[in-house]
Amino acid sequence: GLIWPCSFVSRVKMQGDNTTEVFRSENIVARAVKCDDVSRWVVTFDNYGIGHGFERDGFSQGFLREQGLSSVHIMGRREDWYQYPDMMDAVAAVREYLAEAERIITYGSSMGGYAALRFADALGADAVLALSPQYSINPAKVPFEIRWLQDARRIVWRPEHEPALPLKARAVVVYDPMTIDRCHTDLISEEIAVQPIPVRYSGHPSGWMVADTHLLSPLLLDVLNGVDDLSRYPQAIRAARAQSSTYLINLARALPSRRSHVALALAERAVAIKPIHVDALHCLADNLVVAGRSEEALIY
Repeated sequence: GLIWPCSFVSRVKMQGDNTTEVFRSENIVARAVKCDDVSRWVVTFDNYGIGHGFERDGFSQGFLREQGLSSVHIMGRREDWYQYPDMMDAVAAVREYLAEAERIITYGSSMGGYAALRFADALGADAVLALSPQYSINPAKVPFEIRWLQDARRIVWRPEHEPALPLKARAVVVYDPMTIDRCHTDLISEEIAVQPIPVRYSGHPSGWMVADTHLLSPLLLDVLNGVDDLSRYPQAIRAARAQSSTYLINLARALPSRRSHVALALAERAVAIKPIHVDALHCLADNLVVAGRSEEALIY
């Protein structure tokens, strides 16, 4: 079950190195990392599987620091999809901490994209960048979603812990329309206005392929800076996708068996681009087996 906050709650605790603990309970930590520019802030949420506990970096923390972008990282104690009784206390503490900010965006991938959307308005965010977000994983709402079924059945879903999708914040959603993530994006789009960025064969989460094409950082900056026209991104990603190992792997896996020779060539190219990419190595091994080259597959 979930741990109630009880007396173990703290707010705004300085930790040095421009880092401030904005909120802490047994369920949640919100950590602010201040850079030179404190007029704009990125509030991130952990993705599924990023790690348990709080003695670690939040989602994209190192990257945002390197870019000189001030950030707040909201971290849950495990993969509970932020269904904590004190979640809104944490959100309120972050909003108070960012009261002087001129612009705020929320940012997350998969489970983090879900939270970036659900808590955007409560945080006073101007925009959301959600990578492969889920509408929900509550079985009562999305009976077709089985990827996180064990967690979905374990979690106690209460309406007050799953806020409405944002009506004030601009929602930018990156997703792969060839996967079940399209169903989630469709559900999100039925309730709010969405600026979709479809990325075919990016898989889940789509962020890896966008990063492979060196377009994730520009996209994040454009959303943070309030750039209205993001229409260049789908075409720019398509133009650069041949250099993405993530794209090549997902395309290889999607090909029918009669095109196994093409799948093998794609897997070989993926490994050539990223020789130690675990998924690329597995993909190559699988395709070598199909090609009757099992002894070579053992190398990978």
